[in-house]
Amino acid sequence: MKIPNNIKKQQGISLIELMIAMTLGLLLIGSVIQIFLSTQQSYRLQSGLSRMQENGRFAMEFLARDIRKGDYWGCVQSIDIENKLNPSPGFDLFTSGIAGQDNDAIDANIVDGTDSITLRGVANDRIPVLAQPATTAANINVINNSGLLANDVVIISNCIAADLFQVTNVVGGGGFDNIIHNTGGNPQPGDANYPGNQSANLEAAPEPVGAAQPQANKYDSNAHIVKVSFISYQIRLDVNNQPSLFKSTDGGNFQSFIEGVENMQILYGEDTDADNTPNYYVAAGTVGLNMDQVVSIRISLLFASDDNISSQARAYTYNGITTTPADRRIRRVFSSTIALRNRLP
Repeated sequence: MKIPNNIKKQQGISLIELMIAMTLGLLLIGSVIQIFLSTQQSYRLQSGLSRMQENGRFAMEFLARDIRKGDYWGCVQSIDIENKLNPSPGFDLFTSGIAGQDNDAIDANIVDGTDSITLRGVANDRIPVLAQPATTAANINVINNSGLLANDVVIISNCIAADLFQVTNVVGGGGFDNIIHNTGGNPQPGDANYPGNQSANLEAAPEPVGAAQPQANKYDSNAHIVKVSFISYQIRLDVNNQPSLFKSTDGGNFQSFIEGVENMQILYGEDTDADNTPNYYVAAGTVGLNMDQVVSIRISLLFASDDNISSQARAYTYNGITTTPADRRIRRVFSSTIALRNRLP
């Protein structure tokens, strides 16, 4: 077949055409990369915000729950409880249901300028006593599988009087748990036997004043045992040297609880006229503040994102002060006012 002479053969593309194609390709690739980077940044931003929101709600939920339970001692008031424990920094003020420290700058473990709070009370259901012990120092029989363990700090009460002591051993068998409360112990925080008992005598009521022969009323089957719970919250540096919310339970070591919490500020609402409404909110340690009259607590947490997810430094306002940080982290404030249910009708 003869090819017509007027059809030109393919000669390739020129340099100009090649440059134009490369330029268009680079523009297309650059656009795709820009979209990818923008999408990635949006994802990091939304992920960081979501994580802060989740951590904030989680922290406030647990703080609110523990604060509401503060100063609950079962069917007695704190003034009715006799302390049988060894003198110890953690348990001497056990009857103070609420305690706080404002802008701590003394404890080297706490981030300077942050607040801390301790909440005390009883945590579990009543464990019935089955029989009256032979003496005030004798072992106590309670229901089987009570859940009590050696070294638990508990209160025994008959709703008239109460004693605070530490369980030194629990022996099961015979259809009941035998609760032993010997003297001794090593009053050192963190020790398994902390704080120990200074007396094994558990008396259901104070001895009569002026009695020639002091009488000791023993707890009987109308009594019960409840476990004491001490919960403390502080802002400390975690293993990554970043501030986080730490929690301690029952005098144990502080453990990282919620990461990314840079600050915690707490105000206490004091009711000075007994109308169950706070007259004002002030910080712990304020002159004239009576912690026994506090009926609500206002708590505020400052959260920061895990890393620099913002394109530039973003100013934030916390406690009425606006700050422009040196990093590009995003910060959010979570606040709540929580009523102390056990101090209200």
